[in-house]
Amino acid sequence: MLNSESIKRVTQIKSLGLIVDENLSWEGKFKLTFDKIYSGIWALKRLKNLLPQSQLCMVYYALVESQLRYGDVVWGSFSKKKLAILQRLKTRALMIVKNANIKILGHILG
Repeated sequence: MLNSESIKRVTQIKSLGLIVDENLSWEGKFKLTFDKIYSGIWALKRLKNLLPQSQLCMVYYALVESQLRYGDVVWGSFSKKKLAILQRLKTRALMIVKNANIKILGHILG
């Protein structure tokens, strides 16, 4: 009770995009970040043959890098294994952007 109001117990809460669970772990934040980056990779794959590399790079920053930057204070709380997973996703996204220019040039020249 707080000020005669009942406080509902929850297992996790999201505040300003950061998810904290009842055990003060960052598992929810990791899953949310993973899912958003994975969605960004899917979007990059769909756009790689439609956009020039410069615009694809902007999409990368908007959908992938922004997820890694927001709340990066908590990254130190993630295990090395979870950090490695996020790094692999970031690398995959960057490789899509890097290789896209070659494919677009092939369409233009071919």
